[in-house]
Amino acid sequence: MNYCPKCLDTSIRLEDKGVIHFIMNGKHQDTSQLLFSLENDNDKKIPGDFKNKIAEFMKWYSQFKNRSPIASIQVFTNNYYCKNKCAFSANLKFSIVDILIPAKEIVQIIKDTGKEYGIEVTLESEDIIV
Repeated sequence: MNYCPKCLDTSIRLEDKGVIHFIMNGKHQDTSQLLFSLENDNDKKIPGDFKNKIAEFMKWYSQFKNRSPIASIQVFTNNYYCKNKCAFSANLKFSIVDILIPAKEIVQIIKDTGKEYGIEVTLESEDIIV
């Protein structure tokens, strides 16, 4: 159950469409985001789309000379609203972990993709920043 950070009511909801952002080890690209839609069962595409974006990131990250193992990730969206019409700051981030993509699936996608690009991944489910 999610609570609105303003009115502390259970009136907060995920919008039907929005953008998922991710930051790994404090790094991100401009393309480290993906659009989502919960209409017409499009939410079933989210893990596959997320995997493709992680692959883009890993390809980019694999070119770093002094890269450290992937040890942390933030996966979030700003696309929530309060049914009580509370206004949120544009900087407010809401986790989508275990809401749109299960934590274990996020970790497995990152580990599999990291192996594909020769990047060490020490990330575990409890390392996901929410």
